Amino acid sequence: MNPSNDPSVTTETACKSSRTPNFTATKETILVGLVSKYQKVLETKRTDTTTNKNKGTVWDKLTNEFNDRSGAVYRNSKILKNKSENIKRRTKEKFSKEKAVRYRTGGGPHTVIYITPIEEEIKSMTGVQITGRESKFDDDADNIESAEDWVQYTTKMMKKPPSTLILLL
Repeated sequence: MNPSNDPSVTTETACKSSRTPNFTATKETILVGLVSKYQKVLETKRTDTTTNKNKGTVWDKLTNEFNDRSGAVYRNSKILKNKSENIKRRTKEKFSKEKAVRYRTGGGPHTVIYITPIEEEIKSMTGVQITGRESKFDDDADNIESAEDWVQYTTKMMKKPPSTLILLL
């Protein structure tokens, strides 16, 4: 129920905002599902007046759907938008740590980073924002020649200067 429509809520109690309970994993799943549903409007980078008005309308619609599904605790669109951004930021940080662990060199114990289904959903929604772009010039390329390919080369062949065609490029 919307507290602004509740006659028992006075101006004094409305001004004193109490802390709402933390989001449960189920409620985060509901929120991520709804954000995914309205992703096309909510995740657009445009910021003109019409787009911002559409985003506000969609956040209001999303808020109503969330409150209908989630139960007793009412959450307004500001809280849901903030929670959605926090989940996305936390997911980006987690995938960044996972990537750093994957490319780390040196010793030490292996660090396992667990990815939740909610974070996988956020990753699929945001795509390149989280994963980054792959570089074809990266040292970790998949098409590195195997040791068997180098068997045919001798030391004398390796000491030859490269062809002039390669030097011109």
